[in-house]
Amino acid sequence: MEWARSPSNHVRMKAEEWKIYQSRFPAMKDKNIFLSMDEYAYFGQVNLKSSLAYAMVLQEMLRHTDFLTMSAFTTGASTMDITPTTSVMNATGLVFKLYGERFGAGVTPLAVDGQSPQPAPQYVVGSAHPQVRAGSSTYPLDVIAGVSPDGKALRIGVVNATFDSQTVALKLKALKPKAAGRQWVLTGASLKAENKVGQPAGVTIAERAAKLSGGRLTAAPTSVTVFEFPLDGR
Repeated sequence: MEWARSPSNHVRMKAEEWKIYQSRFPAMKDKNIFLSMDEYAYFGQVNLKSSLAYAMVLQEMLRHTDFLTMSAFTTGASTMDITPTTSVMNATGLVFKLYGERFGAGVTPLAVDGQSPQPAPQYVVGSAHPQVRAGSSTYPLDVIAGVSPDGKALRIGVVNATFDSQTVALKLKALKPKAAGRQWVLTGASLKAENKVGQPAGVTIAERAAKLSGGRLTAAPTSVTVFEFPLDGR
């Protein structure tokens, strides 16, 4: 959990620093000067473990799209496993595929609050930087939400970086989703699961039915899930 959360804490730290700049230089807001995070990557093996971290990074970025409007991952080719003759989408590539298709352009963000704050990170960057706790107040889960581009469905992104199934209870103030929906689950058999050319995919995205039972959702262990439920009257 600490390893998976670490890079998203860096995103939150930069976002908090940007807010400090905005307070000191009001013209930044007046002129809609935006923040771009360029050349980011979390070095190490490309597997399910790193997918969980990258999913938290993207969710943290999506929380700050009022001024964080652009980011660039270090080399697009690093989202693939490549040989001289062929390639496959690796575990990192699947994260971008999932969020690109389910939380991409046109999704209207919704505020998410909770009763379980994220704990302070074990390691911090330095006393001169803002001390932050990235993620939603839904520990140990990280949750984002939005309305689909056509306004007809509620979408909920959940990162579960634990080894147990986790349940989240929803209390929606205005929207009324139907109980039956769909879910897209990114996971693998172990944290070391990976996608390599010539081998069965170890990390996959599976689409299946989802049920909003009693206002509760269940996230599978070591998974990234996007839920979608049609909205009544939309």
